[in-house]
Amino acid sequence: MITVDRNVMCWGENWNGQLGDSSNADRNSPVEVSVPSNSSAISIDSGAFHSCLGMNDGSMFCWGYNAHGQLGNGGTSDSKARFLHL
Repeated sequence: MITVDRNVMCWGENWNGQLGDSSNADRNSPVEVSVPSNSSAISIDSGAFHSCLGMNDGSMFCWGYNAHGQLGNGGTSDSKARFLHL
């Protein structure tokens, strides 16, 4: 979820780091996902076990399950923390 203040919040199951909080801990209430201070989140999309965040400067951040390359980083390793994808 993107709040009116452009904060990014995620919650739920977190087996593959899909919440972007650098952990695998499930969350019953929203936790904030850290985003760069020089840009704002404008869109978020979630798959079953991964998430991607679109920023106002055209950059994209993705995290979570990646066995089939769904994070777009050229690899197949899961990512618990967000990474930049242009």
